[in-house]
Amino acid sequence: MTQARTQRVRQRDWADRRPRVGVVGTGFIGQVHAQAWARLDVDLRIWGRSGADAVATMSGATRCDDFDDLLDSVDIVDICLPTDLHQPFALAAAARGRHVVCEKPLALTVTDAEAIAAACAEAGVGLYIGHVVRYYPEYHTVRSAVAQGKVGDVALVRLARESALPERAAGAWIFDEARSGGIIADLMSHDIDFASWLSGPVVRVYTKTLRVMSDLVDDHAYAVLTHASGSLSHLTASWAQPAARFRTRIEVAGTSGMLAYDSDSAQTLTVSLRQETPVTGAGLPGRSGQVVLGDDPFTAQLRDFLAGIRTGTPARTSVQDSIATVRTIEAARESARTGRAVSLEEAAS
Repeated sequence: MTQARTQRVRQRDWADRRPRVGVVGTGFIGQVHAQAWARLDVDLRIWGRSGADAVATMSGATRCDDFDDLLDSVDIVDICLPTDLHQPFALAAAARGRHVVCEKPLALTVTDAEAIAAACAEAGVGLYIGHVVRYYPEYHTVRSAVAQGKVGDVALVRLARESALPERAAGAWIFDEARSGGIIADLMSHDIDFASWLSGPVVRVYTKTLRVMSDLVDDHAYAVLTHASGSLSHLTASWAQPAARFRTRIEVAGTSGMLAYDSDSAQTLTVSLRQETPVTGAGLPGRSGQVVLGDDPFTAQLRDFLAGIRTGTPARTSVQDSIATVRTIEAARESARTGRAVSLEEAAS
């Protein structure tokens, strides 16, 4: 029996009712996911070690007393926990026959990521990983334009993601690299995934990290990814920005033109084409110019996951894509530790 068919069989008991979703974790991303699920037609449950009452009130959810209580009462488990806890909670959910939604990255190691994927496949349940950047309209528009050949063959991609250091207590999990994977796994992982979505598999990575503003954690990272196609991606991730500042940038240079986006520029995507001939599709103008963007990416992502569970259609982020991102993260962290470029073939051996 195929996984898609197994999923449909397992959900027959909720074909005529709202799916029951359990969000596990009540930190920042758990709150974001709870609010996004609340916009969809689901019966929402919440469990977390602290703050569950507040999150339940905010999202109109039912608070569960413990994780087993939540597992007993849901069809879908949405894991919004520290990254080192993704694997045990995902395995527990799959063992109980629950579909699994998991915040990115899927795990800190390829071994753990593959174990989660294998457990879900064996149980016949869906696995959906929250690489939400793929659902941001500016990123999806750029990806669609590249896929349709609007800028020709991609030669160089530049991506930046910059913010202040997360406001957490000194002992918080995010500042423990063994738990969070540090800035590479937590912040740069967004753009590692997007670069691969744009330019294909990564074969080599060189990374440098710095400790600029914080004595708790490396707060700046720079990486150069070499793709199997021969194109390059330059990634910058920073927690060293002034307080309350968050900025993202995209530049894609190809043989026929360039796409550029800067979140400081009123949510517009700039399109520069070498030949000023009309083009259509992907929300792009016919000539060089700007596209105004806007949508709710977290709700769009969870709506896509829910549709996939109901119909068996693939989500925008595949399990194999997510495992490949974990593999690149591992190589990038190794490069930062050793100061040398790391091939992904070497990292896998």
